[in-house]
Amino acid sequence: VILMLLFSITDSWSQDLFIPLNIQSAFNKDTRSADGQPGKKYWQNRADYNLKINFNPKKMLVEGVATITYHNYSPDTLKKLVFKLAMNLYKKDANRLVDVEAEDENDGIKIQKMMLGTSKADTSKYKIEGTVMSAKIQPLAPGRNMKITIQYSYPLNKKSHYRTGIIEKGAFFIAYFFPRIAVYDDIDGWDNIPYLGNCEFYN
Repeated sequence: VILMLLFSITDSWSQDLFIPLNIQSAFNKDTRSADGQPGKKYWQNRADYNLKINFNPKKMLVEGVATITYHNYSPDTLKKLVFKLAMNLYKKDANRLVDVEAEDENDGIKIQKMMLGTSKADTSKYKIEGTVMSAKIQPLAPGRNMKITIQYSYPLNKKSHYRTGIIEKGAFFIAYFFPRIAVYDDIDGWDNIPYLGNCEFYN
């Protein structure tokens, strides 16, 4: 009798679990399902990268040109793109949950040129806050794609070794070295969570 009662209580609790509104919305749109499988209308956007990178060990400078083709498979018309700039963990004014040596603090990524589709982006079209950059774009309709080109540079850290920097004399570890387009999904839209140095990424 006691076991039957316990199973009954457990079953009633499992039926009354709170479902966050964003998850419930995905269930309603049929992009997700309660059993954890993708829904019939599930989708994922995609970004294809062509990277040309140069590292100067004497200047400790990483320079690159990232050419990205972003495919909008969502049902939404996108009016902006969000990028993750992990290298800005070392920027002087960046929020961090890790300690960085004073000599490793720098001015962060410098964008020499950015093309959003056929439009050259000036500083009024994009905003950088720590490790997150958002850029206004011409509306990108469902099923369409956009080409983005970013010419940039940033100084490599020397001592504070969080996933990147000098390992020993003559040995360098260069990772997360290009602007990456953030995830846009059916749950929360754009992923605007900054990289603070102590966690993994949503890719």
